Amino acid sequence: MTEVKTIGRDLDADKAFALHNACFGDHRIWFDAFLRAAEGQQYLAYGDYLGGLFLLDVSFGTYRGKYVYALGAHPDHRGKGIARELLDVAKKLSSDFTLICAADAKLAATYAKYGFDRFVGGTVPVGAMRGAQMDTSAYQTPCTYADAVRCGGMFLNETLFAFALRECGAKLYTDGEHVIAKAKDGVYAIYGMLPDTFCAKKAQMHLKTEMDTGTIFADLILEAE
Repeated sequence: MTEVKTIGRDLDADKAFALHNACFGDHRIWFDAFLRAAEGQQYLAYGDYLGGLFLLDVSFGTYRGKYVYALGAHPDHRGKGIARELLDVAKKLSSDFTLICAADAKLAATYAKYGFDRFVGGTVPVGAMRGAQMDTSAYQTPCTYADAVRCGGMFLNETLFAFALRECGAKLYTDGEHVIAKAKDGVYAIYGMLPDTFCAKKAQMHLKTEMDTGTIFADLILEAE
C-alpha cells in the first residue's frame, strides 16, 4: 500500500535515505540537501519504504503537473508490482500531466506500458550553444530564472531550480534568444531551442488534459549525455 508523505513533515528521512541509497547509491549529505530544497512537496512510500518516489511540482505555462523523481523499489522486493502501484498513485495526484525521465530505452518501453506514452524531446549535445554567462547570484533578478521561464520550458519551483544547478555545477548562459544551463559533463537545461536540434528523447508524459506537447522545448532536469 502506498502512502503520501510530505517532505519535511511526515517523511521518515532515515528510511527514505536507506531506500534511495540501496537503489541509487547517493550519499546522505546530498540526500539531506535535496530534502531541504524539496521541503513541502510529496513523497510516495510503498509499505515500510520498500519502494518510493519523489513527486515534485512542475509547471508548463498554465498547466500544472508532477515530476516523478527517483522511482525505486528495494532490490530485495523487485518484481512485485511496486513501481506500477507507485506510478498509478502518482498519476492520480497530478493535475494536468505526470512527467518522468527514462534512464534508458528499456525503461522508456516500460514507462510507455504504464501510460507514459507521450514523448518530449529535451536534450542537446554538449557544446551545442555558446553565449554570455548569466548572473546566477540572485534568482529573483530579471536575467536568470525569469528569463528562462519566458523562453519556454517545463519548470520545477525556484528552490529546486537553484539546487539542481548548484549540484550539477551548471552555469547559465544566454545569446539573447536562448538560455542554457551547462556543466562540464553535459547540458542540463535548454530553453527556446527548436525541436530539430534535439539528439534524444528522455522525457515521457501521462496526460490528463489535452495539451500540445510540441510546444515544450525542454525542461530543467533533462541531462545530455
